Amino acid sequence: MIRAMLLLATGALLAGCEEEGPFERAGEDVDEAIDDTRDEGERFGDRVEDAAEELRDGAEDAAEELER
Repeated sequence: MIRAMLLLATGALLAGCEEEGPFERAGEDVDEAIDDTRDEGERFGDRVEDAAEELRDGAEDAAEELER
């Protein structure tokens, strides 16, 4: 009985080492797409922050010019 269980466990472990199937590849593709989307979102956020800072600096410069 124990021998049969060991054989089944070994078979299950070896089955896990097989070549990846289409669902695993699709899952990896989805993971990569999510990572790419998150990275692009972070880059977009950085660009928005930079633009807001430039706008704020420009507004401050314009206010100073009006005061003169």
